[in-house]
Amino acid sequence: MKQRLLAFFLWLCLVSGMSSPVLAGDYFQASPWVAETTYMDKTTHKLGFGLMNLLTGWSAFFFEPGREENHFFEGIGKGILYAITDTAGGALHVVTFPVPFDIPLPLGGINHEYES
Repeated sequence: MKQRLLAFFLWLCLVSGMSSPVLAGDYFQASPWVAETTYMDKTTHKLGFGLMNLLTGWSAFFFEPGREENHFFEGIGKGILYAITDTAGGALHVVTFPVPFDIPLPLGGINHEYES
């Protein structure tokens, strides 16, 4: 089981590394926690951002089809893609939260507002 999980994450890294340069512009946005100034603020907000995406990333599957006007099936495809990338990206943020480097997610992941 662990080998399959490791193989999946390696595959995900490989596929995301081979993404088209067109997607790199506004598609992969910086996470909101990178604007924090201190180490403690960055790591705690990165952990919160990761948990938010890990626990609620699956909801993109239900919201994206409604956002695409007259393109229901395109919305389903985007919903599947965003559900997988937000959930996996959230897991990566949670695992790497002690080290404040950003792993950009498509459209910034599941966004939430917080007060500093």
